[in-house]
Amino acid sequence: MSRRKRTPDASPGRAPTVAPNVASAATPAAGLGTAPAIEMHGITRVFEGSERAVLDRLDLVVERGEFLAIIGPSGSGKSTLLNAIGLLDTPTSGTYSLFGKNTEGLSDRERDEMRRDHLGFIFQSSNMLLDETSTTNASMGLRVQGVPYSERLQRTEETLEFLGLSDRASIRTRYLSGGEKQRCAIARALATRPPLILADEPTGNLDSHNSAKVIEILQRINATGCTVLVITHDPEVAAAARRVIRIEDGRLHEQSRADLATVPVAEVVPVAQDSPVDASASLAPGEKPATHRRGSFLTDDSIEAISALTSRPLRTLLLGLSFALGVGGLISASGMSESASYQVNQRLLGSEQSTLYISDRDNDQNMLGTYRQGESAQNVADRITALDYVKNTGFVSSVAPADVRITRFSPYEDEPKTAIGLSSTSKTRLEQIGARMNPETLRALEQMNSTLTQQNVADRERAEHLSGAIVSVSAARALGIIPEDKAADNATTEPRPGELPAVEYGIKLGGLPQVAPGVSIWVEGQLMPVVGLFDPGNSGYEFRNTVIVSPGTLQRTGRGQVTYIAETERGYGKAVAKAIPLTLKPAEPSQINVETPSDLQSLRASIASDLGLYVGVLSGILLVLASLSAATAMYLSVQSRTAEIALRRAIGSSKWLIARIFLMEGVMLGVLGGSIGACSGMIATIILSLVQGWQAVLSPGFVVLGVGVGALTGLVSSAYPAWVASRKSPADAMRG
Repeated sequence: MSRRKRTPDASPGRAPTVAPNVASAATPAAGLGTAPAIEMHGITRVFEGSERAVLDRLDLVVERGEFLAIIGPSGSGKSTLLNAIGLLDTPTSGTYSLFGKNTEGLSDRERDEMRRDHLGFIFQSSNMLLDETSTTNASMGLRVQGVPYSERLQRTEETLEFLGLSDRASIRTRYLSGGEKQRCAIARALATRPPLILADEPTGNLDSHNSAKVIEILQRINATGCTVLVITHDPEVAAAARRVIRIEDGRLHEQSRADLATVPVAEVVPVAQDSPVDASASLAPGEKPATHRRGSFLTDDSIEAISALTSRPLRTLLLGLSFALGVGGLISASGMSESASYQVNQRLLGSEQSTLYISDRDNDQNMLGTYRQGESAQNVADRITALDYVKNTGFVSSVAPADVRITRFSPYEDEPKTAIGLSSTSKTRLEQIGARMNPETLRALEQMNSTLTQQNVADRERAEHLSGAIVSVSAARALGIIPEDKAADNATTEPRPGELPAVEYGIKLGGLPQVAPGVSIWVEGQLMPVVGLFDPGNSGYEFRNTVIVSPGTLQRTGRGQVTYIAETERGYGKAVAKAIPLTLKPAEPSQINVETPSDLQSLRASIASDLGLYVGVLSGILLVLASLSAATAMYLSVQSRTAEIALRRAIGSSKWLIARIFLMEGVMLGVLGGSIGACSGMIATIILSLVQGWQAVLSPGFVVLGVGVGALTGLVSSAYPAWVASRKSPADAMRG
C-alpha cells in the first residue's frame, strides 16, 4: 500500500470530522443507554477434543463509539473471539454483556434477535450470494428484520449510494470486482443500522487500493457513532483504528499505537446528515424494530425460493423431473384405472340392463325329459318371456367336461386333450349370443328341441331318435372331425383382453364347413351322429368347446343345471328380476335364484376397488422413489450451501427462517414437478387409451391432485434437509 501523511482529522485520539447534528464517534447511539458496547470478563473457550484453551480467561471492554482493532497471527484466537462477540459461538466460561444485556443463558432465538437488530458482520470473503443482485444481497438483513419491501428497497438504495455502488445495484454480484463485493458486504451490514459493526479481516482479499477504500468506509461508519471492531493481522488496517489490542495464545494485550507503523489513510469524508448508517437510529437490546411486519414472510419466502431455484436451473430441472416422474405415474395410472374401469362398467352396464340369469334350486331334470304340460324348460322360458319388458328368454343346461366322456372313434379311447362339455340349449339362447351355423344344422337343432313341445308321444320319440349331436368348431377340431387349418380359418378370433364385443341378435347362417355323412362321436358310451357344426362367437364363451345334444339325452346323464337367460328392455332389469320368482313359484319364490343387476354392481365395485388398490400401491412406490431422490438431492444442496446458511444465521436468521427457505424450495419444486407430471400423465392416458381403443376418462381434479401431491411430496422431501440446515451452528458453518 502506498504511504501518505495522515490527515489531522485522522490523528490518534481525535475524532474524524463529521457533519453537524450527527452523533460523533464518542456519542452513544440513541436508545442504548450508557453501558459499554462489549463487556467480557474471564472468557474462556475450549473446543471439544482439545485440551488447550483457544481463549484463555480474557477480559475485554469496548466503549460505545470506539473503533477497535484486534490484531494477532493466525491461530491466535482472533476469529474465535469474534464469533463469541458476535453471538455465533458460546464461550465455555466467563460473562459477556452486549450493550448492557447479559448474554449468558440466552435462547437461540434471543441470540438470533440480538444479532439481527444490533450487529452487522463484514467477512473477509464477502460471502455474497453470487447469483443474486447487489440490491438483494445488501437487503438480506432488512429481510430478516421483516422490513416492508418498499422501505427495504429505499434503505438499500441509500446504503449502496453511500458506498458508491448505486450503478451496480441491479448487477449480479458474481460480476462485481473483489472491492465491489466487499463494499456490497459492508452495505449488507450497514443497511440494518446496527450500533456495532464486526469486521473479520475485511481487507484480507483486497489489493492496496481497495483496502484503502474499505478503511476509509470503516472510519466514516465510526464517525456516525457506530462502534466498529476489526479483526486483522494487517498493521496498516490496525493503524486506522483508535485503539488496538493484540491477541496471542488466547490472551489480550493492549497495544500502544506508537508500536504501529505510520499508516497514511485517506481523508475522512464528512458524513451527510441523512446518512443511512446513522447509529442514532439503532435499537436498545430487546427493543423490536417498528417496521417488523411478519405477515409478508410468505411472499419473501416465495421470492427467495424462486430466486434460489432459478439460479440453479439444471438442479431445479432434474429435481422437478424427479417429482414429475412420480406424479406423472400417479396421474397416468389413475387415468388408465378410471378409463379401464369405465370400459368394464359400460359393458357390465349393458349386460346389467339386458340380461338376467335364472335358475331353480330344485333343479328338476324332468323339465328336459318326458313332456309334462306347462312344466318343460321351454314352457318356463315362455312364461318368463310373457312378462312385461322381457324381450326373449332362452335356456341352457350343461354338464362340465369332468363329468362327461366324449370320444371320437371308440368309447374306450383316450379323451381329447381339449376338455369338451355337453349341453342342451334352446334356439333362442343361440340367437342371444349371435351364433353361426349352417341351415341344415339349425333345422337339426329345432328337431332336437321339439321333444319339449310335441304332445304326441310317438312324435316325441321319433324326434328323439332322429336327433344327433351338434359340435362347436373348436370341439370339432379337437375331435378330428375337421382339419386343423380349416378349423382355424372358421374359428372365432379371440377378443382382446377386457373386450366384450357387441352382439347382434340372431343366428347367422352359413359360412361353416360341412360335416361328411356318417361322421359320429361317442357320448357317455352312446354313438351319436354329428349333424352339424356351430360357431358360438366371441360372446358364447360357455359353448366354446361343447357338444349340443337333445334335452332328453342330457336329462339321461342325471347331471346339469337348467339356467334361463332373459333379455329385458334397458332399465327394467331389477324390476323383472323381482317379478320372475313370483311368476314361476308364487308359493316358494325363494326357490328361484336370479342374478340381478345388483350383483353386477357389486362386481363393478370390486373391480374399481382392486384397480384402486393396484394404482395406489404403484403410485405410492413411484412417489416414494421420487421423494427419496429429491430428499437426497436437497440434502446435498444443504451441504453445498453451508456458507450461505452461515451468512444467514450470522445476520440474525432464526432456525425457523432457515428451515422455511428449504421447505419453500421443496414445495415449489413439488408444485413444478406436480404440474408437469399432471399434464404428462394426462397426455399418457390419452395416448394409451387411443392405442387400446378406449374412451379416455380424465377428471379436471387430476390437475389439482397432481399439483397437491407434488407440493405435499416436495414438503415431505425437504423436511429433513430443512431440519439439518436449521440445526447448523453458525460458528461451525463459518468454519465450513
